[in-house]
Amino acid sequence: MDTKDTILIIDDDAALLLALSRTLELNQYHVLTARDGNGGRQLLAENRVQAMLLDIELPGQSGLEILEGLRKDYPQMPVVMITAHGNVQYAVKALKGGAYDFLEKPIDRDVLLHTLRNALDRKYLESERTGLLQTLQAQHELIGESEPMQKLRLLTEQVAVTGEKVLILGETGTGKELVANSVYTRSRRAAKPLVKVNCAAIPKDLIESELFGHKKG
Repeated sequence: MDTKDTILIIDDDAALLLALSRTLELNQYHVLTARDGNGGRQLLAENRVQAMLLDIELPGQSGLEILEGLRKDYPQMPVVMITAHGNVQYAVKALKGGAYDFLEKPIDRDVLLHTLRNALDRKYLESERTGLLQTLQAQHELIGESEPMQKLRLLTEQVAVTGEKVLILGETGTGKELVANSVYTRSRRAAKPLVKVNCAAIPKDLIESELFGHKKG
C-alpha cells in the first residue's frame, strides 16, 4: 500500500516548480503542480492532497484569495505560503487568514522539509484528537428513544453550549455521571481534561483546602 503524502504546489514559476518537485520526490512525497488557482482547484478535486505550497503572487486570483477559499472547503489541510522578499507583510496576513507558515524565496531545502514535516505532523495529530473525541462522545451517548430520553438528550445539548455551571440531581444508579459526560463532550471544553472529584470521600473540614489549596497557619 502506498502511504506517501501528496503535496500540491501552486506557483507560476516553472523553474521553481521543477526544483521543489524534485526535492520533495527525493524525500518520498508525491507531488502535484499547478501554475494558477484554477489548475490547483482541479487537482484538489481529483486527488487526496495532504498539504499545499501556495505562492502569494499568481496570475488571475492571488494566493491570499485562494487561501480564503481553501479555509472554507479544506479547513484541515495545512497551507504553506511562498513569498518573495518584498511580500513578507502579505505572508503575515496569510498567517492570520489560516496559513500554517510561509517560506521566503529562494527556498532553503532543509527549511522546506522541516516545515512540511511539522505541518503534516500537526494535521495528523489534530485528526487523531478529533477521532478520539468522537469515540469518547459515542461511549457516553445517552441511549434510548423514549420521550424522556429524547428530552434529556435535547437538554444536555442546550446546556452544553452555554458554558454555564450545571447541577445534576438524581438517585444512585440513575446515570448522573453519564449525563455529566454527555454535557462535557458537547461543550467548548471538550478538548480539555475532565476532572472528577468524589466530594463524599473527602471530610468536610478538608474539602475546601483540597479543592482550593491552603497556606500553613
